[in-house]
Amino acid sequence: MFRYAQYAIEILPLYLFIGLAKCLSFENKVKLGGYWFGFIVARSKKLRNRILVNLKLVEDTFKVDDTEGFIKEVGVSVGKTLTELIFNKEFIESQHVIELHSAIPEYLLSSQKSKRPIILVSGHFGQWEAVRIILKNNGLECGAIYRRNKNPFFESLYLKSIKLGGEPIFPAGLSGTKRMIKHLKAGGILALLLDQAVSDGDEFHFFGLKAKTSMVIAELALKYNAVVVPCYGIREPCGNSINVIFEDPITFKDPRKIIQTLNDSLEERVRSSPTQWHWLHNRWKM
Repeated sequence: MFRYAQYAIEILPLYLFIGLAKCLSFENKVKLGGYWFGFIVARSKKLRNRILVNLKLVEDTFKVDDTEGFIKEVGVSVGKTLTELIFNKEFIESQHVIELHSAIPEYLLSSQKSKRPIILVSGHFGQWEAVRIILKNNGLECGAIYRRNKNPFFESLYLKSIKLGGEPIFPAGLSGTKRMIKHLKAGGILALLLDQAVSDGDEFHFFGLKAKTSMVIAELALKYNAVVVPCYGIREPCGNSINVIFEDPITFKDPRKIIQTLNDSLEERVRSSPTQWHWLHNRWKM
């Protein structure tokens, strides 16, 4: 009972925001979400410290002059992304918000036509769900893996939202993995996020530091002859416009080269738009 009370208190600011935002246009919902969570992150000792610890770790290769401004911008970015996920139905219907860098690449269309599996790889950067939404709006359904949230009040809200962006959704774990493999073997499209530390991962370089990364993407790609594509939903300086970019497929046959290339790709994107990355994650967890 005590734990549930804690979860309820933790989720209260989010539900207050949802209540306030309901009557607003989608564009204003996103703006309010950015301001709301930017305010929370900037004033939360716990959240601020997560960002500061990460910045301290990478200071040899990545320096921030205005730390306070950086923390606030990260909070705004997180808030906008979360708002778009929460109000995912409106996000999907606001097609003018999502702009493709180019047409859906021919290699994706031909792979899908020939039933060759596709693994799209991104990170907690920009609006990663925009990739699945733009594919869905172009007739390509893309599944995804998600980790159950410990907070049951957030879990139901989040799962309902991400299902709108494409299915099937596979929970992390044995049963979800079995279903995911079946999906790939049938020539399905799968979206995965690379940038969370996993205890059983191998060490790869990210911002010049060792970062544990799962080998699953490379193992699945090589075993099932899947196309591996780094891709990103990058928020434009104007604020709400999101540019969806598909990079060239990774063609290496060495699993470590595949994973390092994916880490390098994400690092390049983060360095280009640093406040769009989720610096709240413990990426370099030892």
